[in-house]
Amino acid sequence: MARGLAPRGGPDGPLGRPKVTERYGEDSPMSIDVIEMEARGIGADSGAHVGVERRETPRFTPLVDRLWLGWWDGEQFQTIGSQLIDISLGGAAIACTDGPETGDDAWFCVVGPRLSGGTRAQVVGREPMPGSPGVYRLRLRFLPRCPQDVFEIALGLLPGDSAEPALP
Repeated sequence: MARGLAPRGGPDGPLGRPKVTERYGEDSPMSIDVIEMEARGIGADSGAHVGVERRETPRFTPLVDRLWLGWWDGEQFQTIGSQLIDISLGGAAIACTDGPETGDDAWFCVVGPRLSGGTRAQVVGREPMPGSPGVYRLRLRFLPRCPQDVFEIALGLLPGDSAEPALP
């Protein structure tokens, strides 16, 4: 079982007491615990916003970061190999050299030891990546949520098979 680090100052550090709220891959030796802090004296008026999770579901850095991205461009369906930056059950961020515009729908699947099922998402943001000319960061919101197989393959929680992955 994975263990989170205690906050500075011991288990009851300045941010409060850690509490495991979710566990992914319970049967795996590489399980992941989602840890939230029980806030202690930190309110909206205190000015302390470091480490506050604003998303409905926390994002994780993927172990498997290759994916296929697809979208409709008029009457033609486009596909491109892309890189997964982070993922949650509610959304993801990806880096790509082309892609749909903000507000468009997109489909993607993670390319790991095996190909995940596809999932649909809406592009909620598209910005140039600083220091990477011609590369965009797309922020995606899953419609409705990320399928479990996509999430687990991206985090390396599913046992791999001996097949070589297809390259995007």
